[in-house]
Amino acid sequence: MLAVLVLFSANTIKRNQDWSNDLVLWDKTVRQSPLSVRAHRILGMVLRSQGRYAEAEPLFRRSLALWEKSLGPNHPIDATGLENLAEIYIAHGKPNEAKRLLERARRIRAVQ
Repeated sequence: MLAVLVLFSANTIKRNQDWSNDLVLWDKTVRQSPLSVRAHRILGMVLRSQGRYAEAEPLFRRSLALWEKSLGPNHPIDATGLENLAEIYIAHGKPNEAKRLLERARRIRAVQ
C-alpha cells in the first residue's frame, strides 16, 4: 500500500509542474489527449492571446475538424470554431478567408 501511495504522490508532484502556466498545461494536455477538442481550442486561445497566430492556427483547425467529425459540419459549436479561425486569418491579413468562415458561422447560427 505504501508503494502505491508513493507512486501516486510522485505522479502528482510531476503533474503539478504542468500547472505552472496555461501554455504548459494545455500543451501537455494536447500531447496526452490528441483527440481533445477542448485542449486544442484552449491551447489555440492561449497562443492567440500571446500573438502567436501561426502556432494557434493549426490548433483551431484541428479542434474544428474534431468537432465536425463528431457532430457534423453544421453544428452550432462549429460556428465558434469558425470564428476563432477567422480571427487568426484577420491577424494574418487574409480577409477573404476570414470573411468566408464568418459567413459560414453566421449561416450556422441563423439555423439555431
